[in-house]
Amino acid sequence: MVLAGLSVNMVVARAGVAKGTFYVHFKDRSAFVDAMHERFHASVQEAMAKAIAGMPPGAERIYRSSEVYLDVSTGQSGRQGARAGDPLGPLRSSLDGHPP
Repeated sequence: MVLAGLSVNMVVARAGVAKGTFYVHFKDRSAFVDAMHERFHASVQEAMAKAIAGMPPGAERIYRSSEVYLDVSTGQSGRQGARAGDPLGPLRSSLDGHPP
């Protein structure tokens, strides 16, 4: 769903709550969208930190953090998400000159 088309009415209908409940928690639609962005970015950062914990700096760390970013962004988990069609192929080649 594109956020430009996201209305408070749509949100409360999907959540099954009254419109007043929405406004108890969020000042307006913009505040809700900002909170969604913050929550999304926090989940990306957390997932990336876990995925690269203990990895030394270098190409593999870049690959892994990029895979996790793509997995979280597309709502897929595990290496299947980012590796489907290997969207990082060009990045891998440009970084080290050969496929992993």
